[in-house]
Amino acid sequence: MIEDVLKEEGVPLELIYLCQAESAFQPRALSRAKARGMWQFISSRGKEYGLRQTWWIDERSDPEKSTRAAARHLKDLYQEFGDWYLAMAAYNAGPVRIHRAMDKTGDNSFWKLADKRALPKETTNYVPNILALTIIGKNPEKYGFHVEPEPALETERVPVDKATDLRIIAEAINLPLDDLRDLNGHVLRWTTPPDDSDFELILPKGYAEKFNQQIASLPASKRVLFRSHVVRMGDTLGGIARKYGTTGDELAQANNLGAKRVLRAGQSLIIPMSGISPIVKVASGAKSTSPVKTVTYVVRRGDTLAGIATRFHTSADKLKTLNHLSSTHLTVGKKLLVTQTAQTASRKVVHQVRQGETLDRIATTYKTSVDAILSWNETNDLSVIHPGDRITIFVGDNN
Repeated sequence: MIEDVLKEEGVPLELIYLCQAESAFQPRALSRAKARGMWQFISSRGKEYGLRQTWWIDERSDPEKSTRAAARHLKDLYQEFGDWYLAMAAYNAGPVRIHRAMDKTGDNSFWKLADKRALPKETTNYVPNILALTIIGKNPEKYGFHVEPEPALETERVPVDKATDLRIIAEAINLPLDDLRDLNGHVLRWTTPPDDSDFELILPKGYAEKFNQQIASLPASKRVLFRSHVVRMGDTLGGIARKYGTTGDELAQANNLGAKRVLRAGQSLIIPMSGISPIVKVASGAKSTSPVKTVTYVVRRGDTLAGIATRFHTSADKLKTLNHLSSTHLTVGKKLLVTQTAQTASRKVVHQVRQGETLDRIATTYKTSVDAILSWNETNDLSVIHPGDRITIFVGDNN
């Protein structure tokens, strides 16, 4: 696929080794600088070349689309610098930095810029690394490598304009779920994006017909059962986010609310479920001898140690001790251990989901909360539920 795209875009086939240097051909590769995909696009550069990035998908991890974007970017860099070595250096360091090095030294040769140490060390090594990979890749036996290429995986794409659970698709077309997810690294959630006429799902060649037979005509009610919230008069985005243990930003992104984030009474919101271990709400009559459970919380933008402590009914000092923190400073993405107290005066019930049920309705039935249900089922992905799913619930003796 990569060679085909490079040919179509009119760039040297040897640039495939730039991809190897960037990510070892891993579509889900993510760098410390948040560059993503086989070609390691940063967010702004990806958008510049048409790679969409939403709460649902990130096309920087779409192998074919990102390869085409990389080829066009490299072609633009070649037209800008007139030299493939400088184009590759600019791909790594950015064109502005290469121009500055050229202006500073008066040289327009990568090798001279490298000799004069006008380039970052990483960039100075970057181009030779790609050349070394190219030399070895063209004649691996000469350098002691025995390579037996696997047959190329042929794929085809099908449009999916309605939110559809990947598990439903995999089961319907008799394709292992892991295979489907591996092919679709650009899909960030368990479901395809809703109301997206431009979205395409990648399938092994020969599966499109089965998909069209089994999925294309499937009504929305049978494609996925989202955890949702119907907006009531007086609801705010922040209030809804706090209720479900998520953030206003994630709610806005998941529901395409735009910059103004206006809510309407009766509007149905999709509730994001990833990134947080929800709170267990302990009943007022719960015994003080309740067992304590340790879970993981992922720090989000705007979090404070005191805020997290309040959310989990603990103290900032206890969180600092548990996580060996020397200060209250937090970084986004850091994982914190937090303790939760579970109810003891309760019995375990396994609820089998029925058609049309939501987590809100199930929680109401058992006189508990959605957050509690989520905490009892942490090993399961309850971002969507389906008829027949089994959910563990602990109910009080008076239920």
